[in-house]
Amino acid sequence: MSEKKKYSKQIPQRRLQVYLTDNYLEIDIGYGAYTGAAASQKHWKVLFDKSGTVEQAMRESWEKREMAPKTPEIEQKLVECADLAWHYLMHAAAAIKRKCYWRAVTELDYARGLLIGVLGSRYSLETSRFREVDQLPETELAVLAKTLPSSLTPDALWRSLTALTDAVYTELERYGEQARITVNRQQVNEYIKACRGL
Repeated sequence: MSEKKKYSKQIPQRRLQVYLTDNYLEIDIGYGAYTGAAASQKHWKVLFDKSGTVEQAMRESWEKREMAPKTPEIEQKLVECADLAWHYLMHAAAAIKRKCYWRAVTELDYARGLLIGVLGSRYSLETSRFREVDQLPETELAVLAKTLPSSLTPDALWRSLTALTDAVYTELERYGEQARITVNRQQVNEYIKACRGL
């Protein structure tokens, strides 16, 4: 390894060693019993194996995972977003009105995460822990940027909530009936307007 090690950490309870090189390349090394070898990510490489069985076990476990019948990811993400986003958006409105600004930010974060999950599915990007969100098209990133509060003030939070509500429903509505929207844009906006007006 030609990179200089900048940081390392061993996490025994997770059977993991983490190395960060001076050019910010992260190398995660997992270790454990060969009898429990299984691939949970697409990209993996066995570096050391005294038993000679781990490579095959990893490959077979990944193939089995890929072959398993599953609901199309976009459908799953759409239903999850339609089922939950309105709840977080309404809670954010109530939190802003109650001057619970950190709570409002958290509710906005949850709703934004659901939206990002749908966008990730649409663009075939890995959005777990927002890994590939930076690869979304600039137009999508510009919309998402408007959903971030610029400060913990009521005005900034209301602006973020309005932008996020619009972004969530614009994305859900593009799929029509497939999204199975239970609480629609108008209902959420009426609730937000009522909260602001109280």
